[in-house]
Amino acid sequence: MDLSKVIQDAGLRFDYVASHLFPGNQHPYNALNRVIAKGGKLNSSQLVALSGLTGQSVDALLGLPYTGTLDKSQIVLRRGDFVVTYIGGSASWVLEKSQKGVLQTVAVYAVEKNATVKEFLARVDIEISKLY
Repeated sequence: MDLSKVIQDAGLRFDYVASHLFPGNQHPYNALNRVIAKGGKLNSSQLVALSGLTGQSVDALLGLPYTGTLDKSQIVLRRGDFVVTYIGGSASWVLEKSQKGVLQTVAVYAVEKNATVKEFLARVDIEISKLY
């Protein structure tokens, strides 16, 4: 994801976005510039914040083979018969599979504390591939 382009295309000011992506940072603008300059990754809460600011869905931001929706505290991604629900407040995610139109929970997983979105989605892909 080209973070700079996403921000510019949304017509947002960098300092405004920075304050939302790095709320606890003493210098959020500098933190955002470092992420952009060094090709850093956003974590899941930052991705949720960016999605809310830009009005783009998470799947659109990431350009992934998933479709998804964003709720107040969770991200729901769909891929084929699978539904992945990331629950932000609990740092966990639920993998469900649709069978004859009914979702059945496969498992609940913990999300590593500092996992990037890319790492999280790689883990999701691994777990889904185990079920094929």
